[in-house]
Order: sequence, then C-alpha cells, then structure tokens
Amino acid sequence: MCYVMQFGVKLLVLVSLQSAVAINWKNNACHNIFSYYFSAVSRNCYENDDVRPNDLPSISKRHGYDTETFTLTTGDGYELHLYRMSSTNTQTTKIPLFVLHGIAIDVESWVDIGNRSLAFNLVDGGYDVWVGTLRGTIDSNKHKTLTVNDPEYWNFNLDTITKEDLRIQLEFVANATQEKAVIVAHSMGCTLSFMFGSEYPDRANQLIKGLVALAPVVYLDDVPFTTSALLWAMPLIQIFKAFNIKGLLYHEKLVHSFETHVCKLLPNLCYFLVSTASGKTKQFAPEDLLLFTSYWPSGVSVYQLEHFLQISKDHKFQKYDYGTHKNKEIYGTENPPVYNLTNVQFPVSLFYGTHDVLFLQKNIDRLFNELGSSQKYKISVPRNAGPEYGYSHIDFLWSKNLHKFLYDDVFEKLDLIINDSKGPEDSEDSEYFEG
Repeated sequence: MCYVMQFGVKLLVLVSLQSAVAINWKNNACHNIFSYYFSAVSRNCYENDDVRPNDLPSISKRHGYDTETFTLTTGDGYELHLYRMSSTNTQTTKIPLFVLHGIAIDVESWVDIGNRSLAFNLVDGGYDVWVGTLRGTIDSNKHKTLTVNDPEYWNFNLDTITKEDLRIQLEFVANATQEKAVIVAHSMGCTLSFMFGSEYPDRANQLIKGLVALAPVVYLDDVPFTTSALLWAMPLIQIFKAFNIKGLLYHEKLVHSFETHVCKLLPNLCYFLVSTASGKTKQFAPEDLLLFTSYWPSGVSVYQLEHFLQISKDHKFQKYDYGTHKNKEIYGTENPPVYNLTNVQFPVSLFYGTHDVLFLQKNIDRLFNELGSSQKYKISVPRNAGPEYGYSHIDFLWSKNLHKFLYDDVFEKLDLIINDSKGPEDSEDSEYFEG
C-alpha cells in the first residue's frame, strides 16, 4: 500500500511541476534512490544510453572500444558468441584474458558501467581481452536444431557447460593467440573454471595460465541463503520438471523491460530485492539500479539451479546427481563423483566479499586449502576499509569504488601470473593469505 501511495504522490508532484520545470521522461539514472520517484524532473537524474538493453559490441563502440565477434558451435549443437575487445588508443602488449560471466547474468555486465567496467579497464591495461558467453543467455541462445522455446534446449547442467562451452572457447582463444589465457571469472564462471581444472587437468594446464576468481561459488555448506532455498526452490524445481518447464527467464527483452519500468516506479523495493538476492551492500551505486535490471536476470536452466542446490545439500563439490539408478548408468556409482580440486595446478586468486549472500569464511578456506595450486591467494574485498564495506555478490561488477577497492589488486595478481612470480610471503610450500 505504501508503494501505491508513493506512486500517487509522484504523479501529483509531476503534474504540478510540469508547467514550471523541464521534463525529460527518458531520465533513467539517479544519484540517489529517492530521486527515481521524480526522475523526469529531478536535477539528480539524467539519461544513460547504456540502460536500455544493448549488446556488448554496441556498448563497447559507444565507449570507444572495438569488438570482433566469433560464433562457435559446441559438440551438442549450441551456438556461442565469443568477443575479442581492443582499443585504438591502447596497444595490446600482454597475454590473453578470457573473461567469463556468472549465472543468470548477461555478458554486457562486463561493459555497462562506463569507465568503471572491468573489460574496458583490462583493455586499457594492454591485455588481449576475450569475453566468453554461455548457452541460454541472450548472446548465445541459438542451437542448430532447437530454440529456447523447446524444453530439450535446456537439458544441461554445470557439468555440460564446463565440458562443452568452456572448453571450446578456451581452445579457440589458444589457437587464435598461440598462448595460454588467464581466466577472469565471476560467480558461476569460477565454478565452471574449477570444474574444468579438476576434471581435465592435462588440458587445463595446456589452456589456462591462471584464474582470477571474483566471488567464487564452490562450497555452499550451511550458507543461509541456499539452505533456505532448499526448502522451497528444490520442490519448485521438481514441479517445473514435472510440467516439462526446463528453462526460466529466457524471454529477456520482455523481462528486462518490465523489470526496469517497475524499478523506475518503485526503486526502494527493487533496491531491497537487489540486496536480498546478492547481500547487504554499501557499494552498489544508485545510478546503476536500472543498468542492473537491464541485463539481469538472464536465461537459465532449472538443472543449473538444481545442481547448485545439490552441492549445497550434500556439502560436496560434485557432478550432477541424476538419482541412484541413472547415476549408476552414467557414473558407475550410486552417488555422483566429486570434483578433485587438487588437480587444479594453475595459479588461483580468490577475491571474496564478506557481505556476499553466498559467503561463509569456512567455505572459502576449504576451497583454498583443497586447491592443488602452489601459487594461490585469497583476498577479502576491500582490504583497506572497515568490515561494513565488505563486497556483496554483485559488487564485483557494479561497485561504485571498483578502482579503489578491487582493480588494483586484480592487476597486481595478473602481473604475478604473467611473470610466473609469487607474492612476498608466498612459496612453494606455503599458503598466502591477504585480507
């Protein structure tokens, strides 16, 4: 009811001011949440061309960056876009980076916040930046014989994406550059990278020079968010599967348009939902609210969600659980195999936020301890600020203080990987902790 009253007040104010104040109905970014209620007339609001849905090449071009697009077809018929970014203002002098997004988010999240965007900063730093995509998102929602409206299109889990999507893109980058790539990944992108390094260690060592993991998701033991989700989301997923509903949120243009309009009318509600879904944040900029809703959520398979919930329930970093009978057919055992993280030999930097809704210190420590890497780091973001400023899950992409709190450390770790060197307190037999 309070939101209806707020909307009514907004209309009355706009009507009374219309004759005296210049109105711009296209204003879609405000310096504070309250100003969104009066965005058409508020001096705290302005029009941001990146808010309305655009693809990565269009956004990049608007900000002065060039993009080359490649289309790859996986062994099971999915067509993926892979983007190579560059700038006429910067010479590419460093190794390739493969940048990989997380779950239910579009690849445009790497370029949608102007000069704060990580992909732009990596290009400016002289890196050969390749931005990967994953099946089911708007950038890679094609298939040789299926459409997103076919339930069969969504028959994939995290194991499948690792085997098909991640492998083909890493191999393409390696063939194009004749070099190993450093993966810079967020959320589920980290999950897939650890799965690949565990399951295919020989191939991983041929393709991957290192991993910078932002808000990594591997162990979810006792995380309140996923523990509560097991009570309602798992039964809901079973209902979806019973009705042959296997893909969610894939009508992205419609979803994003509706979401953006609602959030422009009810910004406090949307800001609350953002915090609920990603963790309490003091870093998320109000100006980015409608940017966020322009590219989130993205298409996702129910099997991806179920796979994460299984990992949370069983306290194991494991393959998808098909049930006892089918597990025996596929794996030869009643229970799904566990990914062996000691097989991960390439350098790893774990960047985590204490306000991340998926964070527990014991899970980060467990991941860190099980990695086989001799060069590994774990960094709490930010390092040089009080705990109240800890990053949430999405702050790694949309924080207003990315340069100050994240990018310097990321570039430092990239330099260590490139130079095959170790931090001042690191050695072959010790673990290095920062934070």
